[in-house]
Amino acid sequence: AVNAAPDGATVVLGVGNYEGPVTIDRSLTIRGVGCALTTIDGRNEASVLRVSGDATLSLADLRVAHGSGEPISATASGNFGGGILTEGGLLSERVCIDHNRADLGAALFAGPYAEVVLEETTIRENFDGYGAVYLDYGGSTRIVDTEIESNATDQPATGWPAFGGAINSGT
Repeated sequence: AVNAAPDGATVVLGVGNYEGPVTIDRSLTIRGVGCALTTIDGRNEASVLRVSGDATLSLADLRVAHGSGEPISATASGNFGGGILTEGGLLSERVCIDHNRADLGAALFAGPYAEVVLEETTIRENFDGYGAVYLDYGGSTRIVDTEIESNATDQPATGWPAFGGAINSGT
């Protein structure tokens, strides 16, 4: 359904598990029926959702889980954005992002100049070396009524030192 949706469309996902990873290259809204009922599952293959630079993704009432991140470019070292890797815009409302892994931003990696809004979002039990949420330089972020808890950091595969358990911001 997501792959066939035109720019600006709203895709409604019912009860169930939907396989990722999914690349979003146009502006879309994906709406589920609740975190406990609608899951987009990355099957530990890459970022569950990857949003390209010109696209904006609005998510509501669903769960994003089991992502493992991916390189942001051919020259980048490490995996970025286990749950969501955005180089564009992201609006997350009543979304649960959990059980993802990556070297930078296990739950969410927002690339340079990305615009991110997290409202009533739960970010829990993600594992990486540089924070559950990694916000690169130049973008804007608004976080409202969002829980970021029980995430863990460790030495990433890149060999870089680990830091930033909840939120880390690039310079």
